[in-house]
Amino acid sequence: MPEKEVVLTVLFFAKAKDLSGTVQSTITLKSPIDYSSLLNTVVNQFNLNPLRHSLILALNEEYLEDSQQVLDLNNNDCLAIIPPISGGTYLINTIKVPY
Repeated sequence: MPEKEVVLTVLFFAKAKDLSGTVQSTITLKSPIDYSSLLNTVVNQFNLNPLRHSLILALNEEYLEDSQQVLDLNNNDCLAIIPPISGGTYLINTIKVPY
């Protein structure tokens, strides 16, 4: 694969949005790129270091799971940065038992 320069749209969700200070941005990268390099570039450029070890990346709505994966990116691809998702609120019923 010949190397090329591409511009991606980057979407931020939840805590990643808070840390980056934006909902959407762009990033210029060399392609192909390995997963690890992509993660490092995004974390460093958008101040996401507190989430580095728990981020989920999705490229064009497909989760990226293999840290050894080499990605052939194209202009206008969309990279979603998804932080850990919490479970929300749980309702717990309590029962009073007489002694």
